[in-house]
Amino acid sequence: QKGDVWDGNNPAYCDETECDFDCGALTGSCIGGSSGTCECTDTDLPLINLMYPQEGYWHNSALLYFYYNVSDYGSGLQNCSLLIDGKVNKTTNSPAEDTPLSFDQTFINGSYTWAVECYDNSAARNKNTSETRNFGIDTTYPQISNPRISGITFSVNDYLCLNVTVSDTYSGVNNVLANIVIPDHPNE
Repeated sequence: QKGDVWDGNNPAYCDETECDFDCGALTGSCIGGSSGTCECTDTDLPLINLMYPQEGYWHNSALLYFYYNVSDYGSGLQNCSLLIDGKVNKTTNSPAEDTPLSFDQTFINGSYTWAVECYDNSAARNKNTSETRNFGIDTTYPQISNPRISGITFSVNDYLCLNVTVSDTYSGVNNVLANIVIPDHPNE
């Protein structure tokens, strides 16, 4: 892209300040010295904002949606790719700018990383890669074993001790809750 040439009193005059002004969001430089023309170059990288999932997220379904938005002020966008564990997984050509975008992918249980990589439409094909986030897929239920209780029958005000072992292969155990149901006693 060429900027204009400012000529103050002939011969034509070109300086870096004038070129930067003429080129707007692009970087300008004089080609051919002070009597040359302004050449505009896109040096801005695409700006990528990861929206979802957040760092350390565990999902309980195999299908997961990844949301992001991206912008490039110099030349527009050529493509954006979803990176899973550092490798290109899916690519969207000519993605819309400044609007929520998504990729979807099905996984097996396990831990992964994700990021988004985008190229702009400039001659330099400026590339930027977002931050990398960790996530996991866990479609299995926690396992409960070794249940023990401190007695067989209890009165209303008695304390009881309930012990169980709880394990989860993928995401771990966050908390354990016990729901104690008092049976109906119509005579009491």
